[in-house]
Order: sequence, then C-alpha cells, then structure tokens
Amino acid sequence: MTKKKKSILSDQRFIVLLVIIVLFAIFSFKSREFRQYTTILSMLDFSYYDLLMAIGVTFPLITGGVDLSIGTGMVCYALIAGSLVRNNNLPVVLAMLLCIVLGIIVGAANGVLIGIMNLPPFLATLCTCMITRGAGSLCSATPWPGLTQEGGWFHSIFKITVGTGRSASRYPIGFLWMIILVLVMEYVLNHTKFGRYTIAIGSNKEAAALSGINVKFYHVMVYVVCGLFTGLAAIAYAAVTPTVQPGTGARLNSRCNCCISDSCKTYKQTTYYIYHYMVKFNVDS
Repeated sequence: MTKKKKSILSDQRFIVLLVIIVLFAIFSFKSREFRQYTTILSMLDFSYYDLLMAIGVTFPLITGGVDLSIGTGMVCYALIAGSLVRNNNLPVVLAMLLCIVLGIIVGAANGVLIGIMNLPPFLATLCTCMITRGAGSLCSATPWPGLTQEGGWFHSIFKITVGTGRSASRYPIGFLWMIILVLVMEYVLNHTKFGRYTIAIGSNKEAAALSGINVKFYHVMVYVVCGLFTGLAAIAYAAVTPTVQPGTGARLNSRCNCCISDSCKTYKQTTYYIYHYMVKFNVDS
C-alpha cells in the first residue's frame, strides 16, 4: 500500500506562515506607516531577542517541561553586564560573555532542579524567574554603550549603519543570523544524538531511561541550551533597547514566540517557527 500524500494545507507550519503573510498584507493595506522601511526595521530589531528565547525554550517544551525564567533572566543578565560596563569599565566583549555565562548557570540550575531533583518544571522555573527578577531589580536602569560610543560596535552584530545622521542607511543583518541559528538548531534537533534523545525523553521518559539513555544528563542539558539562548537574547535586547530597565522582564510575560505542532513529542511533528504569538507564559506576581 502506498502512503497517502498529505496536503500542504494540513501542515500546521504552512498554516502559521500563511497567517503571518495575511496579517502583514492586511496591516500594510490599512496603514501606510506600516509599509515603511523604518517600521519593518524596528519590528525586526525587537524580534531578535524574542526569537532567540523561542529557539532556546523549544527544547524544554519538547521534553514536556517549560522555562518561565527566560524573560526576567534576559533582562537580569543585560542589567548586570551593562552595570559592569558602565561602572567598572568592563570591556563589552567580556560583558557579552558574562550574559551567556549567567544564562548557562541559571539554565543548569533549572536543569538540576527539574532533571535530577524531579521538581515540577513550572514551579522550579517560576522560582528562578522570581530570583532573576529580584537580582535585576538590585541594578539601576543601565544603558549599554551607544553606536557612536566606545564599545558600541556590538550593535553592528544585528544592524549595520552606513553614514551618519538622518541620511544614514541601516541594514538588518541580525535577521540573517536568526535564520542561520534556526536552521542550525533544526539540524541539531532532528539529526544529532542530542536532538533525538531530547525527543525521546519528551515522548516517553521511562522508556528512554530503559533504553540506556542518560535521561538526567540530557534533561539538564536541555535547560542549559535554553539558558545559552537566553544569554544571547540578553545581548540582542541590550543592542536594541536604549536603556535596560529593571523589572521589565515580568512585563515581557516570558514570551516564547515559538510555533509547535500539536504534539511536541513526535519526531516529525516537532519543529519551531519564527513569529508571534503561539505560546505565552504570564509571570506577573
């Protein structure tokens, strides 16, 4: 018997992409300002950190978990690193590395609480959410170096500016990095041992353990990956935000702009896509 080919309209990934295109067309038709290049550029700028968090949180979601600390964590890391840049003349390169390291540390802590101590993911990450929110509140509002200031080169990672003043041309190369990261992590998820074990844990944790998979180790590593991308999101957030404000992580509602198919425990149905708004975790206290 030959397998019946699925229609492209039955693919949820295609449907989400189609909805995005339709919404963009409607808003472009209704508003002339929406069609302007500066508006599109601004939307891209403020989508980078959302997308980075979405890529990272995809892995805990596949295992049946969640990470509520990514929004407050992102702001916390950006505040701590920015304060060190402003007050202690820490080089921007080291500040960026610090964001990543802090993300990995908190991610590993989440992994230990969930993967080894078997705490519920919602409660464990809600605790680290409150901790990072409180730690960020200890810092004052912190602007990272501007584009024209010393150390402001890191803005060029996401947007290249040619010229000065109003005549300057801006090119959003950050979107290219996001596409590359999505493709790389899609390959990791579907074509590497780590990705296959992640899916196996989400599908049936007990069966994965009986088959010889070190479930605890890979469960921890899933949250480490999530923390890594939260640290990268902190860098992107600092690059597009004039001043990082304490306490804003809660108002971000830990948005994870990731589109997941109706079963994130199946090999072929597990994927993540780019835009708004499929999963929201409201973490206001």
